[in-house]
Amino acid sequence: MRRLGSSSLPWHTQQGRSPRGRGAGGFTLLELTVSMAILLIVSILTFVVTNSTTEAAGVSEAKEVAQGAVRDAMTAMTAELQLASKTSNPALTPPLEALDVSDDDYGELTFQVPLDASATQWSTPITYRFVNEDDHDGAGAHNGRLDDGEDLDEDGALTRRIVRIQDGAETTLGAVNDLSAVTFLLNPTNDVLTIMLTGSRPLLERDYEQVWAQATSSVYLLN
Repeated sequence: MRRLGSSSLPWHTQQGRSPRGRGAGGFTLLELTVSMAILLIVSILTFVVTNSTTEAAGVSEAKEVAQGAVRDAMTAMTAELQLASKTSNPALTPPLEALDVSDDDYGELTFQVPLDASATQWSTPITYRFVNEDDHDGAGAHNGRLDDGEDLDEDGALTRRIVRIQDGAETTLGAVNDLSAVTFLLNPTNDVLTIMLTGSRPLLERDYEQVWAQATSSVYLLN
């Protein structure tokens, strides 16, 4: 005999029905799919932002190095070049020659500076020479990287610098390896020297891409 007040439903049904398609305490397949899609989108956006930030920092750092190379070389040269003689005097010892820019290579010049306030004694000739191993084979690959056949001095680095030569001794002016172009131009009256410098720095994150920095200065010869 059935007791009054008791349910006629089976025992497992009395414990409560689960929503359709959902296990006890779980998620539906649609909910899992949507969650995974959202997580994937967030991951992609995070990667893009992080990558963009890293690239921007790399570009900024390379730009700063290139600008520093140009600035340091320009400062080192102008301080000495403004004292260069714009006239010649073979009667002096050593004979005095006016500043001369090489006709074959506008990245080289020779000059002399006074050794005393009266300008009666002058230095031996000083040469500024731009040495550039980049694209030594003439193929046009000015990529700022050391390629096969370019390491002429066998120092394991791509040489792109201005050297100061006097009495056989060489010193580097400014940056060691970050100048990509140097041009010296002397005006017709031989009293104003224009210096044009270009610095470049390759980007590690992007093959064969570089950032550039340029500067131009006019040096008025005082002697």
